[in-house]
Amino acid sequence: IDEIARRAEQVDCPKEGALIDILESLEDLGRIVIYAGFTGSIERICAICKKIGWEYLRMDGKGVECSFAVEANREPLAYFQRIGLSGPDKLAFVGHPGSAGMGITLHEANTIVYWSNDFNAESRIQSEDRIHRMGMKDSATIIDFIHLESDKIVLENLKKKRDLQAITLGEI
Repeated sequence: IDEIARRAEQVDCPKEGALIDILESLEDLGRIVIYAGFTGSIERICAICKKIGWEYLRMDGKGVECSFAVEANREPLAYFQRIGLSGPDKLAFVGHPGSAGMGITLHEANTIVYWSNDFNAESRIQSEDRIHRMGMKDSATIIDFIHLESDKIVLENLKKKRDLQAITLGEI
């Protein structure tokens, strides 16, 4: 049986420079949420964070990983929310919207960056709700990185699904 050898090669991408600019603009707040749809993208984002002095808390299908030391018996998310802990001044929550977009609270951040999207509208809506809920006085900033034509197609599809949901729920 012939084996096929696969090789992944990272190429330059304008998303990297855009993310660095956003991280630098949020240094005073020190919290951001970044979602990506692929393991390779999540790994790339974590490397970018470390490169410019941000710690990260990664949550995806592989589990939870922190780039900083977590005290014994402490929940890593508590560091993001600054719940009675002294932790990193600059901490990025990096995850996949399907595995890190439900049931957690990330209100300490006011910005979400979507490095990449998928067609799952429910994961998208739930992941947005992690930092902002109706009734909160401060609004959230949501940034979608659009680099390829396929990025536009996916985002347009998500918007159509959201509109359909709003019609179904009587919100329009």
